[in-house]
Amino acid sequence: MPSIKPAQAPRQHTAWSRPRAAAAKPGGERLSPRPHNGAAAAATESADTALLRDQLRTAIAALNEEQHRLDGLTEGRTRAHNERRQAQAALDDAHHKLEHLRAEAKADLAYDYLNREKSKLPIAETEALINRHRNELERLIEIDQALTSEIARTEERLRRLNIARQQVLADVLIADPAFRALVDAVPAAWAHLRTMRGALAAVHKTLGTAFPDRFRSTYQCVESLDLDVSVSATPEGGLVPVLVPIAADRALIETSRAAVARLRDDASAELPELNR
Repeated sequence: MPSIKPAQAPRQHTAWSRPRAAAAKPGGERLSPRPHNGAAAAATESADTALLRDQLRTAIAALNEEQHRLDGLTEGRTRAHNERRQAQAALDDAHHKLEHLRAEAKADLAYDYLNREKSKLPIAETEALINRHRNELERLIEIDQALTSEIARTEERLRRLNIARQQVLADVLIADPAFRALVDAVPAAWAHLRTMRGALAAVHKTLGTAFPDRFRSTYQCVESLDLDVSVSATPEGGLVPVLVPIAADRALIETSRAAVARLRDDASAELPELNR
């Protein structure tokens, strides 16, 4: 992981630096007015789509850069925590050593006096060692606090950048013909359903006799739109009804989800033909 010291970083590392003032938000450029001519309108739409994808590309790059910054800061804080624990352990060990030396010095004091000798125990050296460990611990605590504050600021920037990315992603989707075709397919599907039910009702009325229950219940029933619903059905060749997932083109649903997930991270990803 690159060095996090912005100005004094060694040359062999890529230096982190504080983020600059926020640039203009993606989506700030205005789209072209729509001409009425068909060919001109198509050209304008293509240019607008390219502009929106460029804005999405910029938003993704900004988000990735900030995520990279957060990863570096988080790793740095983890390293600082480990170094703090080591410094605290070294300080505690030095304190215990000093206590032992002082107790030993008291026991030897009488004999040192009688022998006209100075104590040879490294008390002064141990006290100096304690001061060094204490200074190092205080430095690491300050670094830890600085990293924690910067992580909080980076997480807030990430939140704002993610909102900006999601907004321009929605703009790209709304402008994409494949997505609009999927939206337009909904009223077409309702119209087709009404047509089929109306045709069967007209046949029933003209026929003037009752349909078998299984026919009538099929075209008159009210279907759920909840994909999580299970319905009772008798398997082919079976005798006992079982619960099965309600009918839906789940492959198309997953294709739609996966396409948007790809586009969210890659502004060049194309949307497949979803209305099939």
